[in-house]
Amino acid sequence: MLEGAGYELLEARNGDEAMTMADRHDGSIDLLLTDVVMPRMNGFELGRRMERARPETTVL
Repeated sequence: MLEGAGYELLEARNGDEAMTMADRHDGSIDLLLTDVVMPRMNGFELGRRMERARPETTVL
């Protein structure tokens, strides 16, 4: 649905992978949509790290 609306999706299996992808991604990241329970890093911690690394990103 999001891709159909013109958004580019970056999919990660866990929080560590998501942060690595965010660090390597050249463009903006408009929205982080995460689960609360994930392997290696919970969604709350991922959201906090993303807010520090990319303050323009909305975390849901």
